[in-house]
Parts: sequence; C-alpha cells; structure tokens
Amino acid sequence: MPNRGNFHLAAAIEQDHLALHFQPRICAHSLQVIGAEALLRWNPTGEQWIGVSALSQFEAPEFSHLWSWKLEQVRTAFATLRARGWQPTPDYPEFFISLNLSHKQIASHAWVEQVLDLLDDCGVPGQCLEVELTEQGAVHDFPFVSTAFELLRNAGVTIALDDFPEGGSSFLRLSQFKFDKVKIDRTLVPQLGDPVAAWLKKRQLVSDFIGMIGRTGASVVVEGIERDMQHKFFRKLDVAEWQGFHWGGAVSLDALVPRIACLAPGTTVSSSNATPEPANAATFIALGA
Repeated sequence: MPNRGNFHLAAAIEQDHLALHFQPRICAHSLQVIGAEALLRWNPTGEQWIGVSALSQFEAPEFSHLWSWKLEQVRTAFATLRARGWQPTPDYPEFFISLNLSHKQIASHAWVEQVLDLLDDCGVPGQCLEVELTEQGAVHDFPFVSTAFELLRNAGVTIALDDFPEGGSSFLRLSQFKFDKVKIDRTLVPQLGDPVAAWLKKRQLVSDFIGMIGRTGASVVVEGIERDMQHKFFRKLDVAEWQGFHWGGAVSLDALVPRIACLAPGTTVSSSNATPEPANAATFIALGA
C-alpha cells in the first residue's frame, strides 16, 4: 500500500502512474448507471492499479497540485463523454461525476472558484458534478463552507455528505448544511458471517437514519453493497442510489462508458459478483423482505 515514504506525487503525475477511475453509482429504481465516483488510483509498476489511502499526510501545496490534476482529469472525462454522444441539460444531466474533497482542500478556499471554472470551461451544467465531503470537512470552517454550498447549489452542483454517521452526525448538523445527498457508510452494511441479530440491528439503524435524513430533504446513497443478499436486504428502504462492488469496482472511463444508461439506453446493471451466495442467504434476504 502506498505511503508517504514511497509515494511521490509530482513523479507519479509526470510518469503517468496516476489515474482517476470511476465506480458506478446505481439508480435504486431503474438499476442503471447514472453517475460515478472518481477515485484516485496509482500504478507504480505498470502492472496493477491500486487505491491510494495515505494522501492525508501530504502538505497543502501537494494537495493543491493533486486537486488541480484531478480537475483536469474530470475536464477530460466530460470531453470524452460529449464525444460519445452525451448531451446533458440542467433538467436532464443524465450522468454525473462525484469528486471527494478533503478537509485540507476545503481549508484552501480556492476550490469553489476552481469547480465553477471547470463547469464554465467544459460547458456542462452543474447538475453533472457532485462534491463529497465528510462532516469533519464540513465543520472545518462553517461560515465559509455554508457560503460555498450556496454558491455551488446556485450553479446546480450537488453536495453530498460522505461516510455518514462518522463523527456522530446529528439531525441538527444535517439541517444546518442542507446536504443534497447523504452516503450511508459501508460499516452499516452487514457482512457474511455476522449473526442474524447483527443484520437486523444494522437494518434498523439504516432505516432510522434514512428517516432522519429524509426529514432534511436529502436523498440517501448506500455504499459498500458487495453481495446480492445485502442489496435485497435493504431494497425496500427509501434508498435513491447504490454503490459497491456488487455493481462494479472503479474502472477507467472507457470501461464504464458501455454501462452508462444515457449512452447505452435500456442497459441495466447486473451483478459483478460471481461468487455463489452461502446456503443461508435466503434466510437473511427473507428477514429484509
């Protein structure tokens, strides 16, 4: 796994060892790909792309360099989609890209103008872009973040709270920031091997959180869906979008394009998980029915 000692940002960019890969976001109703989260991948050996999870150690100048590079990659992605026939409008964006913001990036304040410039340069409506941040990032500078959210919303950009309920997020906090989407963290998705009681407890927790989130006007995204039984266990809850390896991992944009609903009409997403479900899967699914 990369760390501060062996990951050199400038060299990785110069040598084309960095890329943005895109994990699909799935409409809970149509089961079509309607967006994707842009995730940083590193390929130090030319053999395999791996996630980069140690970037929080970088200093502000390096973060600024990385953010500028990510925006350039999104600009290229938008251009590629347009060349494939994507014709977004504010009412029908058809596809969006979601970018993560770290609390260090938020502290720089420059990111808001950069996002708005990106939309102008690409000629795409703001509805085609989503920014994700954690509660830690949101509360880092409340007055600035509140103003930033207003500016972005006026441009049509979607604001998403990531990793809920990390940090003990409350109804008051959700109401203060008026997020458009809230992403339920993968830790609330029960895993194979967990006892039945744990599955039921997590389902009740997620149900309660969805009710609380809904009262703020935000929609819900559930992350970490890796198996069909997990999807079926939650499917009757008021979820707007799914994300997880059950629907596909992060891939290059070229690999994702054939699965994007607006570019491949009628396409629904089938499971990418070929591992057979355990014998007791029906029990868990029935409990969630």
